[in-house]
Amino acid sequence: MISTTRADNILSLINVACFQLDSESNFIYGNRKAAQLFNLNITQIIGKHVWKVFDISLSPEAFNVIENAIVYQKSSNIEYFCRVTNHWMSLNAVPANGGTVLMFTDVQITKGQLLEEQRRLKLAQEIGNIGYFEGILPDGRLEASDELYRIFGIKPQSEVLTWQRIYEFIDAREAANTISLIKNLTGQQKEFELHFPIITFDKERKILNMKVRFTADSIRNVHRIHGVIHNITDYFNAKEELRESKELIQSVFDTSLVGMCLLKPVRDADGEITDFRIELVSREMERETSRNDLVGKLYAAEFPGIKNVGLFDTMLKVLATGNPAQMEFWYPYDGFDKWYSSVFVKMEDAIVATHLDVSPAKFAEQEQLKGLSLLQQSEELARTGSWEYDLVSGEFTCSDGMYKLFDLTKETAIKPKHYLEYSTVNSKPTAQKILQSLKTGDLGFEEIIELKTSKSDRVLKVKTFIFKENGIPQKVLGVNVDITLQLALSLKNEQLKLERAELEKKQQQEIFKTILSTQQEERKVIAESLHNGLGQLLYGVKLRLERNIYTLGEVSNDAQLDNMLETERLLADAIRESRRFSHQLMPTILEDFGLEVALNDVKSQLEVTVRIEATYSGLAHHLDQYLQISVFRIVQELLLNVVKHAEAACAKLKVCITKNTIQIVVEDDGKGFEAGPNFANGLGLRMIQSKANLLNGKLQISPRSGKGTRIEINLPNLESANGG
Repeated sequence: MISTTRADNILSLINVACFQLDSESNFIYGNRKAAQLFNLNITQIIGKHVWKVFDISLSPEAFNVIENAIVYQKSSNIEYFCRVTNHWMSLNAVPANGGTVLMFTDVQITKGQLLEEQRRLKLAQEIGNIGYFEGILPDGRLEASDELYRIFGIKPQSEVLTWQRIYEFIDAREAANTISLIKNLTGQQKEFELHFPIITFDKERKILNMKVRFTADSIRNVHRIHGVIHNITDYFNAKEELRESKELIQSVFDTSLVGMCLLKPVRDADGEITDFRIELVSREMERETSRNDLVGKLYAAEFPGIKNVGLFDTMLKVLATGNPAQMEFWYPYDGFDKWYSSVFVKMEDAIVATHLDVSPAKFAEQEQLKGLSLLQQSEELARTGSWEYDLVSGEFTCSDGMYKLFDLTKETAIKPKHYLEYSTVNSKPTAQKILQSLKTGDLGFEEIIELKTSKSDRVLKVKTFIFKENGIPQKVLGVNVDITLQLALSLKNEQLKLERAELEKKQQQEIFKTILSTQQEERKVIAESLHNGLGQLLYGVKLRLERNIYTLGEVSNDAQLDNMLETERLLADAIRESRRFSHQLMPTILEDFGLEVALNDVKSQLEVTVRIEATYSGLAHHLDQYLQISVFRIVQELLLNVVKHAEAACAKLKVCITKNTIQIVVEDDGKGFEAGPNFANGLGLRMIQSKANLLNGKLQISPRSGKGTRIEINLPNLESANGG
């Protein structure tokens, strides 16, 4: 057993002021720390009643705790500001041995540290936009930090926060589910975390993240709830926009008719690029490679042949300079044996690569070279010559047969002027007509011209064709046929020959018109694909990028804005490059998922600035593949015109297919336009009009200046009409 003297020595050494009261609440002991802390003479207070020393008026908080221990025999503790010592004190009052033990600790320094920590915590909450709350269950009253009030748009401490008050701020669209979930989790006293939208007192929409945990207060025999609420609106919006951008890029990739992939560089410890990681892959590239596991793989590791053909070096150069690059190459590696045309465009610290299989074109080019040899032989046998005149550069090239027709050697460069120099007097007007036609390139022609060369006189039939791109004349192709012998052998039947020649001329003109018409229709179909396919999707990305540039112009620095502007320029380059490689194929999403899904995909892509309401009926009716493509392209072009030109807030799309008819209607509430003779001269409307004509359909446009536009197209369901 420890002696009284030894116990007194131990108590005198500890840094806690100790008093002992008897059953009558009189002092019977006080240690050295008690005398020092309260500046007391312990001998003088022995036998005195506790309330003589600890007056209720000086320390009401301490009075309540001591009374709780003496009267109710319950241990209590409190921190309070002692008016006797002018310090913050910690008091523990404990019933013991028929009396009471009082233990006082000076917590002034600790309290100061606590206040400093509270100041730092408050600052951290303000910087991090994080609010704190706590309360007692099931009481709805909450003690909340100032920052929590600010998050809800309320003046700090201006009102009492309760769960009910917090519920009032939750966005009405999600309030029922969110409130039910919080009440359920709170009732179970399970630690939880969730995020939900609110509408602040200032009508601002925010996304909040709330974390809650529970503790048991054994002294008061209650459960306490503690929680933090973090304003994650900026993070949530950035994450959502990133997700939407990635989905949009993936949709561009998936609907592309060429193989596309997004590649990010992989660098070693010295910063050197060792490979490129595949981040996104288009459906066409998966089909071309027969691989659906490429995402996340290393490009050069999967296709090592890219280093042999120079692709890897080209990609490094694009990433270093920011300039797009294009190359054609033969790839006999990694199980491939094809010609490809590839384009690489830098996008921030990544590369967008497109790969197009051009093997058929290359094989055709090789066949063309073979055909050239055959042409030279056939020209010699048929006494013909051919030439080509470039309307842009003025370059005139001709075959070997032309030199024989003019009796000239290869040392003499044949020019169009030779027609005039070698023509007879009677044929001078025809020669002038040929030269004039070459200058303008407006129309092809067929003429008979007489030439007087150094060796003989000849009669040539000159026939020309105009080659156009996008409706603009580019080249004049000419064929000369020596008909001198034919004329000499047919003098007696000259009239018959003239009649036959005239008939042949007319027939050839009809054939030529048919060829031109067919070529033109093919170009229109191709132009429509370029206009509405990948170009439209990239245009959607460009719209989103322009909106981001507008936002960055307000919150970002010049370097970041310049980066985005450079990205926009590269995207424009990508749009132009994509037009070169798009070809007329069944759209992927249409082929894979059907017409309704394809139409909804177009609708969702173009709803960035215009709300589109769509109704469909009869899409289950069987349509031939070319009709599905036609309906898809027409709707795509009509909606794209609304987005680009109408300045509309809302558009309505209706597609109705019956057994015999196909009806397409697009209406908008945009600016409209005045009807006139040239109102449908735009590329989009011209292509739609042409397609309607080809399909034996009718196009009706109802423009109303300032009141929107209604376009209706009615087509016969040719499949049904033909018994399909």
